[in-house]
Amino acid sequence: MKKFFIIVLFLFSSSHIFSQIEDYTLGSDNPLRNYNGGFYDYSDQDVVNIKVAVWGAVKYPGRYAVPNYITINDLISYSGGPVESSNLEDVRVYRTDENGRQQLLKINLNDLMWEDELQNDRKIMPKLEAGDIVVVPIEPRYYFRQDFSFWLSVISTLSTLTIVILNFLKN
Repeated sequence: MKKFFIIVLFLFSSSHIFSQIEDYTLGSDNPLRNYNGGFYDYSDQDVVNIKVAVWGAVKYPGRYAVPNYITINDLISYSGGPVESSNLEDVRVYRTDENGRQQLLKINLNDLMWEDELQNDRKIMPKLEAGDIVVVPIEPRYYFRQDFSFWLSVISTLSTLTIVILNFLKN
């Protein structure tokens, strides 16, 4: 009988430890809101919190513990906002559904930022879920020096080839 109680006690204590889902928490008692290593805690003690990641062209990319009612706009604001070279037309949300399949959601945040007239049927932002990865890509930039170096190497190669051919024909 004593062994039975020890086994039951062990099962109850271990099931509580191992049954916790890492991406959901209920508040945070830690007064520290920012940890080293790219983890930021903006959790609310009164609601269920989720852990999501922000990658790419934001000021503070990393993993965030946030309340489950946070929108993508709020999350990007928590991450310091988009940097100057960010491409807000192609923000992507990667998530895994209940069946383990990967989903990709593409969002154009420029519609919200630069739209002149707000419409009644405004697009609703998708709700963030635990484990989501939000990627803000960098907008490709045109640099004159890249084209200049390319054409300089082409012209240099052609002139060298021309000199070699002329010297070969002279002899």
